[in-house]
Amino acid sequence: MTEYLLVCDVGGTSVKYGIFDGQVLSHQGKFLTPATWEEFQSELAKLRQQLDLPIKGIGFSVPGTVLPDKGLIEGISAVPYIHHRPFVQEMSQAFQVPVTIENDANCAAVAEVHSGAAQGAQVVALLVLGSGIGGALVLNGQLYRGPGGFAGEFGYGMVDFNRRVSPTMSPVNVARRYNGSSDFKALLELATQGYPEAKEAVNQMVDDLALLIHNLYVFMDLPLILIGGALSGNQDFSRLLEERVKTFLEASEVPHYPQVRSCAHQADANLIGAGVTWLAAAELSD
Repeated sequence: MTEYLLVCDVGGTSVKYGIFDGQVLSHQGKFLTPATWEEFQSELAKLRQQLDLPIKGIGFSVPGTVLPDKGLIEGISAVPYIHHRPFVQEMSQAFQVPVTIENDANCAAVAEVHSGAAQGAQVVALLVLGSGIGGALVLNGQLYRGPGGFAGEFGYGMVDFNRRVSPTMSPVNVARRYNGSSDFKALLELATQGYPEAKEAVNQMVDDLALLIHNLYVFMDLPLILIGGALSGNQDFSRLLEERVKTFLEASEVPHYPQVRSCAHQADANLIGAGVTWLAAAELSD
């Protein structure tokens, strides 16, 4: 009998899900993120019943600092009840299947190395642009976590003494500072139409991001840097960013330039990465 892998991407607003066979996602959908841990488990139980498929495991993409060996999620996020509890143990007991967890930005990086814009790459950095700035590092073809599991958290970096990367550069925060809305695409459209204040806001963000990418490159000699999140497929934004990155690199007189690419899997990256992570763990345990 064929068994199926359920993958879930836990976000502050919704939980996306799908069935992953190692290459393809199917049975995709989402439900509103529950308010409590008990409701979260209840919604997953309902989902399993609705799918009516034999489930062999569940792979989760989650926010926060993930410690896979301990089955814990540290840090904080918009889903507080998933943190600082034996997440993997409780989920495995509740559903009687093997469970894995991985940070959402790490999942996106795993997906892109597996079958996306960084397929087969050995050294990659990923920046995820959204409500904050997430990130991940791949070294020697493997996720690099650092001793405390905190590697790749570029959003915690400092622009200067008074400005941190995530509040300064994330699309949502830039849009809110402009007009109180979280819609950066609308702000980008106004900038494209020539509205001076919108252009200034977008150009400042692009300059800040380009400087971050420049610094990542010169610190680590990264050959490939991926841009993920809702803006990654926006050609106007990608063109602006690539031009500014090139300007900074030319000014530094570096001998080589990194490739800066948009993620290929877009909104599916976290689910695919959660699935690849589960399959890799299952292979190791065999």
